[in-house]
Amino acid sequence: MKRRSLLLAIAFFMGASLFAAAPIPRFVIQNVDLEHLGNANFKRISETFTGKEATGNRVVVRTNPNVREGEYFIIELNRYVKHLPPGSQLQISYILSSQPEATTVNLLIPDTPKNTAYIYAGITGGNLLKDGITITAWKIVLLDSSGDALAESQSFLWSQP
Repeated sequence: MKRRSLLLAIAFFMGASLFAAAPIPRFVIQNVDLEHLGNANFKRISETFTGKEATGNRVVVRTNPNVREGEYFIIELNRYVKHLPPGSQLQISYILSSQPEATTVNLLIPDTPKNTAYIYAGITGGNLLKDGITITAWKIVLLDSSGDALAESQSFLWSQP
């Protein structure tokens, strides 16, 4: 009987220590789509009454918060955005068809209780939409508040010399 109790106690403590040592799931950027979105893609009925943009269950960040139309990286994570550490941000580097040098922007991701794995990151304002200029290559890094990378993804062309 004592032996059985001893074995149960050992099994309990070993199981508890294994559970406590389980790693925290890391973030992975599962997919990135690049789409041109305009005002109509973000306008909701409630905005007619309140005058304020209602994003619903979307997490939307923009280079120019006052301009909705632009090129959006629709980023799908493996976990809900609400699980990101406070102060997380996206570092987006992109190359335009009109210039060979990369442009880099950082967008702060708001702390949110939203149950969504998608972030709409918009490159809005500026001359991006003029004269058929397009984004030809890109790299996205998800950073925590101290600047450490949580996840990253890049287009095929970004990896080419």
